[in-house]
Amino acid sequence: MTEPLLLEELREMGILMSSGQLHNILVQGHELFHQEKDSVLKAGLTGTFVQVDDTGNRHNEKNGFTTVICSDLFTIFESTESKSRLNFLEILQGSTPKYRLTSESFVYLERVHLPPHGFKKLQLGISYSNELEWQGYLKSVGLDNPFHIRLATEAALIGGLLESEINPNLIILSDDAGQFNILLHALCWIHAERLIKKLEPINDFFASELEAARDEIWSLYNELKAYKEAPTHEWANTIEAKFDVLFQKDFQFVSLKLAMKRLYKNKAELLLVLKYPFIPLHNNQSETDARDKVIRRKLSVTFADESRRCRDTFSSLKKTCRKLGHSFWIYLDDRLSCNPQIPDLGQLLRNRILSTA
Repeated sequence: MTEPLLLEELREMGILMSSGQLHNILVQGHELFHQEKDSVLKAGLTGTFVQVDDTGNRHNEKNGFTTVICSDLFTIFESTESKSRLNFLEILQGSTPKYRLTSESFVYLERVHLPPHGFKKLQLGISYSNELEWQGYLKSVGLDNPFHIRLATEAALIGGLLESEINPNLIILSDDAGQFNILLHALCWIHAERLIKKLEPINDFFASELEAARDEIWSLYNELKAYKEAPTHEWANTIEAKFDVLFQKDFQFVSLKLAMKRLYKNKAELLLVLKYPFIPLHNNQSETDARDKVIRRKLSVTFADESRRCRDTFSSLKKTCRKLGHSFWIYLDDRLSCNPQIPDLGQLLRNRILSTA
């Protein structure tokens, strides 16, 4: 509900207050809740995988984005002005960012092709706890190209992230948006198949080729679902061979052939499930969780930064409570009491992750 509607409802119940009083109740004095949200995020990143997505939102009369990080046990919403890889890494670090150049940082810089002269300026082991100090370091070593600065900053955030409590083998499942391609990255099969589904054949022969290709893709998808239940090395090899044959087939429909070749380049990410059968084959969980934000986007916008922060925090805690089997209203009543009994949600989440490991 928007604040005006909530105020009207309260007045109908005989509770008289000004709009300013209601706003202050909703957005001020909630630091403990923000800290608990950070605790949930840190605990969630100790698991085996997370699903990620983003959706648009409006803040202070400007377009922005909300990133969703979730699993079947927790959900985190974080609204920002951009949806870059740098922004995603900052979100993963939470409220305590750390910039550190580690061996993993330099592996990342090789992957994104930072020029050799940039490598020579960076020093292994450098560590800073805030952006101002980090930017000062980059300036001191003469790294002034904006693109190189961004790559170096991404690498430092990855290094800092891996030195936190995050699972170093955490798998990030996404819809192939480039900003999420860090650490171990898996792709959603449903989003991948949409690349084929949207093709428009110009004759019946091309239409029949397209239909047959889609049937084979879903047949392979169903085999992967069965494989997850009883994985074997031999079966994995068989599925991989079928994948190679299907996505390298010489189709007459050129657009289909090019689309299949594009998906074949993502083979490692689409077939990561063969090595880690516990990860989902699709990204539906994050899309489902994002629907709340889509609905709210249609109803209202935020103007103050603290309003946006509170919206993200309480939405995150509500979703996480439900996934952990707790009533959100009972949770709120407990936290606002003088003697709270429900343990920190982050700790509850850690316990659940450990119990299912």
